[in-house]
This record gives sequence, structure tokens and C-alpha cells, in this order.
Amino acid sequence: MSERNLGIDLLRVLSIALVILNHYDLSKGFLLGGTHGVAIFFMVSGYCMYYSTHNRTGTEFLKARFWRLIPTLIICATITQAIEWTLPYVQPDRTQGLKAYIGTIFCLPSGNLICDTLWPIITRRQFHYSWVDGAYWSLLVEIRFYILLWLMYYILKTKKIAIYLSIIGLFASFNLDIPLISKSQDFLIYLGFFAFGMAYKAFENKERH
Repeated sequence: MSERNLGIDLLRVLSIALVILNHYDLSKGFLLGGTHGVAIFFMVSGYCMYYSTHNRTGTEFLKARFWRLIPTLIICATITQAIEWTLPYVQPDRTQGLKAYIGTIFCLPSGNLICDTLWPIITRRQFHYSWVDGAYWSLLVEIRFYILLWLMYYILKTKKIAIYLSIIGLFASFNLDIPLISKSQDFLIYLGFFAFGMAYKAFENKERH
């Protein structure tokens, strides 16, 4: 394992540890908290996606992202829901029903885009659901980043993607709440962190050459 890969893995471990400590209310007194962990994770994701797009077709990129993320999402959501149904008295305020489970495993894999577009056309109503656990919000952000990156890199053939991601992220300041763009503003707010990771990897490549 190279020093660079080791560094990335250590940052992943740090980001996950910060989030877990925060969720269990164990991060008091730490300089970094759960929000910092999420930001670090998204920067690492942007760094990795810079080279994940290279030497791959658009279809190969989407397949790689799907098989890396969605099966694990379905397994984890199923386990989460099973625990909530089996032990509802542990955290009754976080227990979700069947609709949340269906929404998580069928809507979340597409970044909610399919459910936000097709469901209103079919039923003339929005499909509102909660995730099986609130922590799943970050997956929505991650998946939408993949979709946006695929669109910009493979379809629009955009150069210097990190700059455009940063510009799009600035729209968070307008407090938009359009389902196809952002839920709870998280997607737009965190775009800048993905952009930083991609920009750093691009700088690193130039420095190496």
C-alpha cells in the first residue's frame, strides 16, 4: 500500500470515527465533531472520484459506483429496519415504518431523482418519506454527487469540474429547497468539499508531472 493510499484510508477512518463519536454523544471536548467528519469524508470522496472517472466510460463509472454502494445500502437499511421493528423501545423517536424502508431502498439509490419525477407524474402527488435512520442523509448527498459528476464529465464533457462544482455550491446561499436539487440544503452546501478533493487531486497530478 502506498503512503498516499494509506493517508486516504486514515482520513476515512478519522471521518467515520468523528461521526460515530458524535452520534453517541462522545465528542464533547474534541476540536473536531461529526460535521467535520462528514466534510472530511466528502473531500476524500472528491479526491477519489477524480481518478475514478479516468480511463472509464460513463456506463463503467455508474456500474462501479452502483456495485460499491447500493448493495451495502440495501443490506444496512434492512438490518436497521429489522432492529427498529424488533427493538422499537430502544429509541422510539427514531423508529420508522415500512414506507421509510421502501423509500430508502428504492428511492435513495437514484438520489431520489426517480421518485421525485416519476411518482408525481403517476400519482399527481409527491412521495414523502423518511430514511430508516437519519444518518442516511449523507448517502443522498454522495449519490447525487456521483450523478452530477457523471453528467458533467461524460455527458457535458466539462473541463475543470471542481470550479463549476464550487460555483453550483454557492447557490446554497439562496436557500433553495427544490426536491430535484436539494433536500435540507445538504447537497448544495457540501458540493464545495467534493470540489476541494477533486481540485487537490488535480494539483497533485500536475505537481507529479
